[in-house]
Amino acid sequence: MIENFTLAGAFLQGILSFFSPCVLPLLPLYFSYLSGGAEKDEKGQLIYKREKTIINSFLFVLGIGAAFFILGLGAQAIGQVFSRAKMIFSIVGGILIILLGLFQLGLFNKLTFLLREKRIPLNFSKIRLSPLTAILMGFVFSFSWTPCVGPALASILLMTSNAATEGSGMIYIFFYTIGFSLPFIITGFFLSSALNFFSKHKAIVKWTARIGGILMILIGIYMIASGIKSNTGAEIKEEAAVEKNQKRELPTAPDFALYDQYGDYWKLEDLKGKVVVLNFWATWCPPCRAEMPDFQQVYQELQEDENSQVLIFGVASPNTGNEKSSREIADFLQKNAYSYPSLMDDGGDLSNRYYIRAFPTTFVINGEGKIAAYQVGMINGQQLRALIERAKN
Repeated sequence: MIENFTLAGAFLQGILSFFSPCVLPLLPLYFSYLSGGAEKDEKGQLIYKREKTIINSFLFVLGIGAAFFILGLGAQAIGQVFSRAKMIFSIVGGILIILLGLFQLGLFNKLTFLLREKRIPLNFSKIRLSPLTAILMGFVFSFSWTPCVGPALASILLMTSNAATEGSGMIYIFFYTIGFSLPFIITGFFLSSALNFFSKHKAIVKWTARIGGILMILIGIYMIASGIKSNTGAEIKEEAAVEKNQKRELPTAPDFALYDQYGDYWKLEDLKGKVVVLNFWATWCPPCRAEMPDFQQVYQELQEDENSQVLIFGVASPNTGNEKSSREIADFLQKNAYSYPSLMDDGGDLSNRYYIRAFPTTFVINGEGKIAAYQVGMINGQQLRALIERAKN
């Protein structure tokens, strides 16, 4: 649910950025160029070439998306550098987003350096309109809106840099770009009516900026909470030895006896001597779905190794909360070509015994039936292999 909130927040920030004071008042200028010029009808109203405007609007937002995705890749690179201090980075990023939200609400209006603007000196009025120039125009102008779009875009980039994986990070950029582009394309479809509406309701930019500021503050609070949570449970935890060479006393894994989607029966007691991976997931959970291809890849690697002593299981809870039935879960797995066994924990009894409080959560059990490592949150293939190696040793 929290993940859906942040994605919805990124999408809404994109929409609010479109209605910012740096974008909305200049729409007639942008569309005048993208349409190849406007003509006046008998009533003196501007008439734009509809088909040409729509095509160039799509190309324009394509250029915008390219710029945003380049910024997102840069933010992810920075996030990778600070990956070892993810808790600190998440808390600091959350604080920065809250400050950006307060700035958006007008609290720091006297800090004029935040309003400085740098533009690339390109005069598009002297450049012939073509598909390439429409894309270039979107790319260039996306960097020219920074005084108004900047705080919202910066908050999305901070979320991107703090994401668990590259894929999940770029999803924030994708939702923000869609939110920003969608109103632009809709305006292109209904250009004359839309511009007349915006000209009569110019005061809307004051409210959209405030709503965006409130949304940024909420996202910042979420990031701070996530950072604190990662320090207490979201990262792989190890119990410290009392003395330097003293062996850690690992907790015993709760036993289970469950059927998988194929109807096969599995008991943890019968799997002694093998490393067992339990991945608690749900069909409605976006981070779960995002990490499942990596689990499938590692599972296939283990299947190809004749000497492998590692088993990977998903654990789903049919008819519990928002989860679907066992048959629907099995259909979901088959449709997406996930062949590793997924245990059907009807009623969520096993989830309760493993104290599952968030999806996804992954436990790794060693050959002695002890919990060697666990992680709350989405993981990738490399992290999963590292967990398995830890349990082997």
